[in-house]
Amino acid sequence: MITARVLHSHLFRGVAVDVPGMHDPEGPFHIEFTDGATTTAELTDDLLTVTAWITRARTRIPTRTWPITERSWNGDTLHLKLGPHQTP
Repeated sequence: MITARVLHSHLFRGVAVDVPGMHDPEGPFHIEFTDGATTTAELTDDLLTVTAWITRARTRIPTRTWPITERSWNGDTLHLKLGPHQTP
């Protein structure tokens, strides 16, 4: 499965999610944060649903759905920018 990179330990409005090798603009992938924590996500239409995870600082982050406010490509890397999360 593809692994996305986030240059922070958590997600928030405006953060970038880089998904290398994402040839299909929808589907599941892993997310790895700068603190080494990982989780899974599903991209469907203009929504990114991220499953719950625990940061390395032991902060529990619940499952959340984020709207995609920007989507662009740089070679085979899909760049996503997140809007405000939606509570499930």
